[in-house]
Amino acid sequence: MAEILEVISLENLTASEAELEGDRLLAANHQQEALEFFQHALKFFESQSLIPQLANIYLKIGNLYDSIHDTENALFNFMESLKLVTSVNNERELIRLKIKIGHFYQSIYQFANSYEYFNDALNAALKINDAKLIQEGHYNIGNCLNWMEDHKNAFSHLEKSAAIESSDDLIGKKIYGSTAILLYKMKDYKRSLDYFNTALELNDKTNKDISFRASILKSMGYAFFLTGNLSEALRCLEEALDIALKLGQKNTIAIIHEHYAIIYESSGDYQKALEHLKKNKEFEGIIVNENIKFKTRELQKKFDISESQKEKEIFRLKNIDLVNANDEISRQKIELEEKNRNITDSIFYAGRLQKAILPPENILNKYFAEAFIFFQPKDIVSGDFYWFSGKNEQFVLAAVDCTGHGVPGALMSMMGNNFLSSIVETEGKTNPAEILQEMNKRTKASLQNKEASVTANDGMDLALCSIDFKNQTLYFAGAYRPLVFIRDGQLNELKGDKHSIGGISEFDTTFTLHQLNIQKGDTFYIYTDGYADQFGGHKNRKYMAGKLKEFLLEISSKDMSEQQQLLSENHFNWRGDNEQVDDLLVIGFRF
Repeated sequence: MAEILEVISLENLTASEAELEGDRLLAANHQQEALEFFQHALKFFESQSLIPQLANIYLKIGNLYDSIHDTENALFNFMESLKLVTSVNNERELIRLKIKIGHFYQSIYQFANSYEYFNDALNAALKINDAKLIQEGHYNIGNCLNWMEDHKNAFSHLEKSAAIESSDDLIGKKIYGSTAILLYKMKDYKRSLDYFNTALELNDKTNKDISFRASILKSMGYAFFLTGNLSEALRCLEEALDIALKLGQKNTIAIIHEHYAIIYESSGDYQKALEHLKKNKEFEGIIVNENIKFKTRELQKKFDISESQKEKEIFRLKNIDLVNANDEISRQKIELEEKNRNITDSIFYAGRLQKAILPPENILNKYFAEAFIFFQPKDIVSGDFYWFSGKNEQFVLAAVDCTGHGVPGALMSMMGNNFLSSIVETEGKTNPAEILQEMNKRTKASLQNKEASVTANDGMDLALCSIDFKNQTLYFAGAYRPLVFIRDGQLNELKGDKHSIGGISEFDTTFTLHQLNIQKGDTFYIYTDGYADQFGGHKNRKYMAGKLKEFLLEISSKDMSEQQQLLSENHFNWRGDNEQVDDLLVIGFRF
C-alpha cells in the first residue's frame, strides 16, 4: 500500500518549521506539497532580509525543480541563490554553489556552461588553498572535459585530482572511475582495468553503492572482452545485469545486452547474439548503438544461414525488406535516432570549436576598470559572437549578430570572426568605419555565387568600437546596432547606420564614424537584438530596445559583475515560460 502522509497546515508555522516540513515532504517524494512549504519559508526570510537562510531556501527550491526536470525554474532559483551568496562573500559556500550549478548544466548537456562554473569554482578554491575543494574542482573539470571529448586535458585534470592526498574514498572512487572510463575511450584497455578495479575497491570500502558497481562492471566487462579475457568479461556483465535489473536501470540494461550481443557474435554464437540484440531493442530510444541497424540484420542473416537450406536462404535474402513491415519501421526509427544523435554530437563539437575562437574575457580587465559579457546562445552554437583585440594603447571591440541562430548563424559567425581578425590584427586597421566597409566587401564577395543570390538576410549586424587610450578617445561605427553610454547619470546613444554587412547593401557602402572623448566613470554598452526581441511579460510582448536602455540606465551605477547577473535575472523573469527566441549578447565596459 502507498504511504499515507499527514500534511501539516501552513498556518502559524515559522519559516524554519515550514522549511523542515518541506524537507520531510520532499524526502517522501511529495514535491508539490514541499514546494508550498519552501515558498512559505522563502517569503518570511525575504521579508526579514535573512540572506543566508534565503540563499539556502532558493537552493532547495532549485534542487526540487531540478528533480522534476523543470530546468528553467531550477536555473532561476540557483541563480537567485548564487546572487545572495555572492553578496555575503561566503567563499566556500559560493564555491559549493558554483559546483552545483556546474553539475546542473552538465546534466542538461550544456557542457560549455558547466565547464565555466567548474573552472570558476576551482580558481576560487586555489585562492583559498582548500585541498579538498581543489581536488573536487580538478575532478569536476576532468569529468566535464571527458564528456566534451577533450581527452588530453580531461586526463590532465583527473591526474591532478588523484595526486592530491585525501582520506575521502568517496571522491577517490569517482576519480578512478572517471579516469578508467577516459582510458577506455582512449583505447588503453589494460590500464583502464587497473583503474576500474581500484574504483571498485574504494566503493567496497565506502558506501558500497551498487548502482556505481553496476556501472563499473558494465564497462569492465567490455574492456575484458577487448583484451581477450572472455570468461572475466561474461562474469562482470552477468553481475552488472543482475544489479541493473534489480534497480530498474534501463539504460545500463540496454548497454549490457548490446555488449553480450557483440561478444557472442565474435564467438560465432549467432543465436545468443540475436537474443541479446532483441532484448536491447526493447529499450530502443534510450540507447542506440552506432552500428545496431546493420548488426541486427547481419546477425539474423548469419543465424538463418546456419539453420536453413541454401534455397530457403536465397529466397529470404531476396525478400528481406518485405518480410515484416514493422521490422522496417523499427529499422528506420533506429536509423533516424542514430542520425539525430550523430548530428547532436557534431553540433556539440562545433559548439566547442566556436567557443574556442572567442577571446578570453579576462583580457578586458587589462584595458577597462570593469567589464562584463552577458552571452547566452539560444542553441548549442550561436549566430552572435563577441570579438576584441588589443595592441599597445589601441583596443578594438565588437558585438556581432549574424543571420539566424544555431548552425546557420554559427557558420556566418566563423566567417565574420575571420574577417575581423584579418582586417584588424593582420592588416592593422583600427578605424571602425573602414573596418565595417571592408567587412561588407568581403562578406558580399564570399556569399555571391552562381547558384544563389544574396538576400537581405545574408550577413551581419554589429556594433564596433575602437579605443585610443593614449588620447582618451573612443571611435564607433555600427551596422544597424547602436552604442549606448551613461555619463553623469544620463543615457546617451550613438546610432549605427541602417546598413547590414553583406545582404543587399552596395558593395562600396560607407559607414559613419562617431568620435567621443572619454571621461572617467563613463559606462558603455554594445549589444545584439536578441535581448530586446524576447517575448514575455504579462501581455507576452517583445521586451523592446527602449525598455532595455531604461534597464541599463537603472543598473549602470552597480558593479559590472552585478549588472551581468541582473541582466540574466531580468531576462528570465520577463521570459517566463516562453522559449528563448534568439541568441543574447550584451557587453558592458567602464573607464
